Amino acid sequence: SVTFIYKTTKNVAASIKRWEGRKWCAFGDSLTDPSINATKKYHAIIAEDTGITVTVLGKGGTGYYKTKDDGTAYYQRMANCPSDVDVITIFGSVNDWKSIKNGGLPIGNPSDDISTGTYSGYVNGCIDVALSSAPYAQIALITPMDYHGVPDDTLESIANALLAVAKYRKIKCLDLYHEAGFRVDDFTFAEEYTTDYSTTAETYGHPSNVAHEKIIAPEFLELLKRMILFV
Repeated sequence: SVTFIYKTTKNVAASIKRWEGRKWCAFGDSLTDPSINATKKYHAIIAEDTGITVTVLGKGGTGYYKTKDDGTAYYQRMANCPSDVDVITIFGSVNDWKSIKNGGLPIGNPSDDISTGTYSGYVNGCIDVALSSAPYAQIALITPMDYHGVPDDTLESIANALLAVAKYRKIKCLDLYHEAGFRVDDFTFAEEYTTDYSTTAETYGHPSNVAHEKIIAPEFLELLKRMILFV
């Protein structure tokens, strides 16, 4: 018989994280905004673990379309993305739900540009600005999670539109709506995994530190590995 003995050696520079020198623009709404709700969000967790440099462009209440009249919609703020980032992740946008629900913002088609005035057109407009700002970056879309825990055709249409645009643009899309397991219709789960369950029990609310640590950050980490940050 043959016995294999595997010897491991400790990293000589253990303090050096595996993605030091890499750059990431984490873009989105309140789930990315470090100033509100959870105190340690997915990007902070990943940066601490990997050493990646993160430019955080999250602003609560914004969407691909919403707040465009204030100049803070996704496609408008994306111009602030640094030109030298390796990856850009665009997370959202449940804040466009109301405009789509009331019929003021049609979903449109994956090939729409921003001039069409559709949700898909605004998503493509944001991608266009991202490519203009950082032409060599890898870009991924991330769907909103299921905040309601009940069937919601509008929120699912948002998720499906993002998946369709990503397929059309040949970029990655992380589908947290269908796959994250954010069970906010479960009372026990919601108490632990949301920040404001007691005040927003009807619609639940924003993910807590626990949700960022156990659900969102691991999903983002795997996404980044699938992009160019594979080491």
